[in-house]
Amino acid sequence: FVFATPCSCVYNWQWQIGVVSVFLAWIMLITFLQKWPLTGVYILMFLNIIGSFLKIVFLAVLLIIAFAIAFYMLLFDPTKMHTPFSNPGRALVKVMAMTTGELDYNSLYHQEEGAEGIAF
Repeated sequence: FVFATPCSCVYNWQWQIGVVSVFLAWIMLITFLQKWPLTGVYILMFLNIIGSFLKIVFLAVLLIIAFAIAFYMLLFDPTKMHTPFSNPGRALVKVMAMTTGELDYNSLYHQEEGAEGIAF
């Protein structure tokens, strides 16, 4: 339930609870449609594929975290605080960017002083 305050203010947690409830309503609709003969087979295939996908994503996330920690430990430089490997969170983002093929992630957010031009 979303309780209204006397000032009729809307808070972030109310929107977050609303988003979760809409998501769960769609999941309930899918499980309801699974019982119909026309859509049941397709819903079962979808759930089977989602289960396999989540297993693969779990392994991929473990590998990404392992590479991020390894790169953080190898490339940490305490004298430079704005490098992609200055803390474990930045290292994780850098490794995720590296998995997509982006090798120069740091230049997207930290341009050198006096560098002008169009960013592609």
